[in-house]
Amino acid sequence: MKWVWVLCSAGALTAVTAPAFAEDVVIVSTRLKTAVPWSEHRAAKDGQSVNDVLEGVPGLTVLDGGVAGSRAELFVRGADANFTPVLIEGVPVHDLGDSRGGAFDFSTLAGDEISGVTVGQGPLSALYGSGALAGVVTTEIDLQPQLRLSVSGDEEYAVRLAGDVGLGDWTLNGAVRHGEDGDKNLGQWRTLSTVTAKLTGATPRDGRLSLFVRAANSDREGFDVASGGILYSNGEQQHIQDKDRLAGLSFRQPAGDGRSVNVNLAAFRRDQDQYSPAIGDPLGGGTPATVQTSSFDRIQATATYRAAGQRVDYAAGVGLMREQGEVDGVLDFGFFALPSSFEQDRSSAGVFGEGLVRLGGGFSLRGGARVDARDNDKAAWSHRASLEWQSADDRLALAGTWGRSLKVPSFYALGDPLVGSPDLQPEESEGGDVRVAYRFGDARLTVAAHSTVYRNLIDFDFATFKLVNRDKVEISGVDLGLDGPIGQRVTYEARVSTLTNDVNGSEDGLLHRPDLTAAFDVIWTPSPEWTVRLDNRYVGKRASNSIPTGDVRLKGYVRSDLTVGYGFGDGLALSARIGNLWDSEYETVAGFRARGRNVTVSLRKRW
Repeated sequence: MKWVWVLCSAGALTAVTAPAFAEDVVIVSTRLKTAVPWSEHRAAKDGQSVNDVLEGVPGLTVLDGGVAGSRAELFVRGADANFTPVLIEGVPVHDLGDSRGGAFDFSTLAGDEISGVTVGQGPLSALYGSGALAGVVTTEIDLQPQLRLSVSGDEEYAVRLAGDVGLGDWTLNGAVRHGEDGDKNLGQWRTLSTVTAKLTGATPRDGRLSLFVRAANSDREGFDVASGGILYSNGEQQHIQDKDRLAGLSFRQPAGDGRSVNVNLAAFRRDQDQYSPAIGDPLGGGTPATVQTSSFDRIQATATYRAAGQRVDYAAGVGLMREQGEVDGVLDFGFFALPSSFEQDRSSAGVFGEGLVRLGGGFSLRGGARVDARDNDKAAWSHRASLEWQSADDRLALAGTWGRSLKVPSFYALGDPLVGSPDLQPEESEGGDVRVAYRFGDARLTVAAHSTVYRNLIDFDFATFKLVNRDKVEISGVDLGLDGPIGQRVTYEARVSTLTNDVNGSEDGLLHRPDLTAAFDVIWTPSPEWTVRLDNRYVGKRASNSIPTGDVRLKGYVRSDLTVGYGFGDGLALSARIGNLWDSEYETVAGFRARGRNVTVSLRKRW
């Protein structure tokens, strides 16, 4: 019997049986079991950063400063980064108080910490509530016992120790990490320290409980995305210090006959100190210097009842959430200053349900809906439906999905005293996709064609100097993935994604969205001891912008990273990674020059 792990809406894991075609499937876009054989999961490979892992997923684009440790944001199918909530071990970690509307900064998460990522794409508010206009990303922390040491040029290093302790029917896993990385010559540097622990075990009557906690302190110096980077800015750096604290509790109690009850609790807090220098002339199209401290808190509780039968599965539940944010800051225009302080809080309650009906002949019909009420606002609906088919020999599968999602305005958009507006309406998305999965031999091909319309997008209005609802954007694309072996010693993973966007029917497209991206990773295992991996990324031409340069068009580029590893046995392994193997010169954002060829050496001991 083969198993699939389904990650539920608040982080609970449920095992379900699945056909042979789907033996490696990991899904976050449903609470119920699925027979459609495309995995939304991508495992992290030795030496890869979080950005590297994400860029290997069809439909995903990462915006960063071209250097490890620089601020990194994720565009799912071309949508804004704040349209995709991010969860760490089931705990939402996006901050609604920042000026980017809740976009998660992946520089606060290190590649050597994660075992993989799982990405659900499309409108998913019916499962995850407000914010999931474009999808959702969950990250899994690697807590397998190990000691890992990494060193690189320019004083870069990282040390991580993970272990476990058996406590009868319970297991306590923990990890500590500290490291510094970046490129001081390019003006970008990060220090990141984390402590993680997870307690799992059995409870009476075959129940299962898991408690996860994490603390992360990051200190980053670099440039704002609009500054012009190292090439065009005045050279003064932005300085941001983050302290993240999060905890998640998941409890699952079987009730017999395919039924179960899940209870999930999640808490997140971020404290941030930030200094951003002025960019250009603050009174002539530039931005003033900013000094601010902020805090954001979220507490969330979810209860879900699931039942699985021969023809019908269903899930229903309730969710409660409390969010609170505070910003204390000053905008410095040089000869005068303006306060930029505000406080916001919000409570919400949601009721959701999802059902799966097996129609016979390989067909299944799936649907879900959610209604959320926030403070004194009227209730808002989100929904999602799909029709799936799989051949009897498990070689071919088809699916069509459609959904509608919403995102309530961020605390910054509502409360900022200079540009915020309490009258802003929720942003909305509506769209779907058609997917095909086909297995031939040991290879697998997946194709997804998608189209989504985003409405009431929040944008800055120069006439009123306020944020307003106005934009409508339609984003469409096609994503192809292919993976499999070449002989006995070589495997490959390939993907190609195309993207088009239409902003209110104008000729101006969205910034930082390449119309074509591709990845091709090859792993060669010449012997049991040796592993050679070549990761290749292509990013096409794209529009960019900075205050010093105005609108520019950046050229496409190819980046290759080579990793060679040797296993000594007994869990001891040594690897060397050459980043930017061909020493390619390119800009990821206007003025942000990517790092040239660099070498990182890592020693790891597992036990």
